[in-house]
Amino acid sequence: MIRQALDQLKHQIPLLDYLQGHHWQSTGRLSRGRWMGLCPLHQDHKPSFVVDTSKNLFYCYGCGRGGDVIRFAELYHQVRFPQALGLLCQWRGMAPLLHETTRLYGMQLQRHAEAVVYLHQLAAVSRQQRRPTASCQAPRAACIPGSTSADIQK
Repeated sequence: MIRQALDQLKHQIPLLDYLQGHHWQSTGRLSRGRWMGLCPLHQDHKPSFVVDTSKNLFYCYGCGRGGDVIRFAELYHQVRFPQALGLLCQWRGMAPLLHETTRLYGMQLQRHAEAVVYLHQLAAVSRQQRRPTASCQAPRAACIPGSTSADIQK
């Protein structure tokens, strides 16, 4: 179920659209639906960043990084996988993926009572201190009703 939700997210957010939404500009089109431009992940002086729209993947020949839209969000925003999902959900307005992921982890946490107690304490503290960040328009946990960014960081 989670694999299907991740695949759906990657399908619904084309990498090229996400890149262009973050002001990436192509320097030219290559063959078979591939685009090239400066790498947004490091200081690039000549085009080394390739986007393959048919596979929805990227690769930079300068820094050696590559992957899908989720991996790009992790690298570009310098966040971990759960936060990258949150940012992508915000960008596309897709709550179900993180809700489903949280439900799965919630089932797993029920096996470890101490972890559940800790997360509830952490959530209470986080709710008291919650302030929207300047880097995004909504808190990263906006995809999960009733949760905070601290809930998905663990």
